[in-house]
Amino acid sequence: MNMFKILPLTIAALLTAGTASAAIVSFSATVNEISAPASVTNSGPGSNTHILAFNEAQNYLLGADLQTDSGVIASGTRISSHMVFLNRETGNASLTRSGTVTFSEMILGTMTSINGSLLALSDYLGSPTTYTNFNNRGLEAADTSTFAADTLSVSLTVTQPGDWIRVITEAPVPVPVPASFALMGLGLASLAGLRRRRKLA
Repeated sequence: MNMFKILPLTIAALLTAGTASAAIVSFSATVNEISAPASVTNSGPGSNTHILAFNEAQNYLLGADLQTDSGVIASGTRISSHMVFLNRETGNASLTRSGTVTFSEMILGTMTSINGSLLALSDYLGSPTTYTNFNNRGLEAADTSTFAADTLSVSLTVTQPGDWIRVITEAPVPVPVPASFALMGLGLASLAGLRRRRKLA
C-alpha cells in the first residue's frame, strides 16, 4: 500500500474517531427507548403504556445561549439533546407513569415549561425530527421532573396533549480509536521510507 492510499485512510479514521454520541444507556421498566421519529405532533408518536425517549441532535455546538428551566447554557458549549415524553397513542383517559432515564453523559438542563415556549425555542435541536408546536406541551403542576448527575427522574400524568421534556447533556469527548494511531504510524513510516529512497536515488 503506498502513502497516497494510506494518508486518506488515516484522515478518515481520525475523523470517524471524533463522532461519538451521548446515549440513553438505561431506563426503568416504565420507559421505552425509540428511534427518533420523522416528525412530532400533538397526536404522535405515543404509547398507552410507557414513557418514551429518543436521542435528538448530537455533538451540537451552540451558536447562542440556550435557556433551560434552571438557567442558561452558554454559547460555544458542545451539547447533545434528548426527548423524554408521555403521550397517549389513543384515547384521552388519564394516564400516569413514573420512571428514570440514565444517559452516558452528565445532564446540563431540561426544558419542561407548561406552554411549551422553551421547547419551541429549542426545537432546532430536534434534528432530524421536525416538531409542530402545540399548546400545553410541557409539564403541569402535578408533574415532576428532576435530575442528578446523568439520571432524569419523572412522574407524569397526561390526558391529551402529552408531557414533553427536552434533556440537554454534555457532548462526549471524542477519543481516537487505536486503529487511527496505527494507520497514522503506518502513513508516517511510508513517508520516511519514501524520503530514504529519494536520497539513495
